[in-house]
Amino acid sequence: MRKIIKITCFVMVFLKLNLFSEERFILQDREVEKQFYQLVKQSLGPFVHGFSHKDIDAVENTNKRLGRYVVLNNQLYVRGMESRVISSILLALIDTPEGLPDLDFLFFHNDGATHEFGHKKVPVFCTDKAAHLISAVPLHDRGCPLNNAPEKWFKKFWFRDWYQIFKTVNESQIDWDNRKDQLVWRGSKFTNGYPNLPNSPRGKICLLSKRYPDLIDAQFASAINCFSKNHSAELTTKEQLQYKFQILLHGGGGCFPGAYWRLLSGSLVFYVDDEKLLPWFFPLLKKNSDYIPISYESIENIPQLIQHFLTSGREQAKQIAHNSRVFALNYLTHERMNLFVKMMLNEYAKLYTDHPAIDSTFRSRSGFNEDDLKEHWYK
Repeated sequence: MRKIIKITCFVMVFLKLNLFSEERFILQDREVEKQFYQLVKQSLGPFVHGFSHKDIDAVENTNKRLGRYVVLNNQLYVRGMESRVISSILLALIDTPEGLPDLDFLFFHNDGATHEFGHKKVPVFCTDKAAHLISAVPLHDRGCPLNNAPEKWFKKFWFRDWYQIFKTVNESQIDWDNRKDQLVWRGSKFTNGYPNLPNSPRGKICLLSKRYPDLIDAQFASAINCFSKNHSAELTTKEQLQYKFQILLHGGGGCFPGAYWRLLSGSLVFYVDDEKLLPWFFPLLKKNSDYIPISYESIENIPQLIQHFLTSGREQAKQIAHNSRVFALNYLTHERMNLFVKMMLNEYAKLYTDHPAIDSTFRSRSGFNEDDLKEHWYK
């Protein structure tokens, strides 16, 4: 009888621990692949009739920030503007046992696509895009370590390896109840689409912070801005994890890595969803379940929402914070983001009606050295 009681108690404890463990909510690879496949088909749907290298030629010359990437027999070639991170992701995928199919595609190297490219027959990959665009297709351009990148260059730039940021945030978790009862935000003064800084979402949240300092701690990370001359505004990512609430605010683009690590943070995330610049994973997010959507017009209501989630909505807030973190663990890991890229490129290759070719204007890529990185980052 005692043995049965001990076994029963052990099973109950195990079930209790397992019930609330994050591992219980992690999707299997095949389930994630199904979700990614639907997203890929949706993104490439407008281009089902296919396109040729002549169609790509016509679009390539319309914008100086377009880079052209060709994969032939698992060798990478680049023409025009190049992202070292995109090249590194491609090289990493080429280095897998399956490799990549032959490819010829364009990537827009800017913070976000806000206008159509050439004609709408050819997809152009980008970091994020305005919701109404047809020709732009979001594709992550972060997450893969740069081949042979020296550490001293690697640490200096905001597009450092997502794998390391993920690891830092994942290992620095604090129970939601033990976090500060505030919303925190630190970021740049980039305000793409908003000519007036105080009236931009980033400006408005900083002004709200001055009116509601007990609820909001928001400042520009740059030393001097139009609201204060505070040179000590910086907070590390670890320090920002000590707050119950985070906010995603578009600036020059989809705010990488901010959007990624904030979803992973275990805090409740407010997302100013103005559809100006949407990242690749946005269609997978569930409103009011994985995050709280905030329109530009309703930013002023954030203090009241925080008060609600600190009182009668406390349990709901904890659940949404949990859902947000589970979303990041399911879709925003280094491996699964690269899986999405591979699936997207495999489907893209099926739409290409010619066989890719290169000429002397393309550069062969197999890795990068220090001088190469320095020239790119400081020019």
